[in-house]
Amino acid sequence: MTDNERIKCHAVIHSAAAGTTAIGAANPFSVADTVPITSAQVTMIMLLGEIFDKSMTESLAKSIWESFWMACAGRFIAQVLGGWILGVGNVLNATTAGALTEYIGWEVAEQFAKEREVLDAVKN
Repeated sequence: MTDNERIKCHAVIHSAAAGTTAIGAANPFSVADTVPITSAQVTMIMLLGEIFDKSMTESLAKSIWESFWMACAGRFIAQVLGGWILGVGNVLNATTAGALTEYIGWEVAEQFAKEREVLDAVKN
């Protein structure tokens, strides 16, 4: 990954994480905000694809699938641990939403960079 791509990825990923954190903070119950958080993550993945000139086909579908299930699992665990305590649910929901978005974003960016390196190596 070039320095320029890393800077662009940083902006996209941190913006998406901030957005999902805000969405998660607004609602203590993770199920209610799954759709907007997943939408923000899908948008993030699409923007990362643009950075790496990546066609959004099978890899996008896999990323969306993984992000949805990782988000559901992580946020469910957070709800079980403390979502029933007033205020704690909001903090846990926001934290897990933002952290999962960061994780997903950097994993996708690294995967796109590796795939491009492999293609470049095959071409040369």
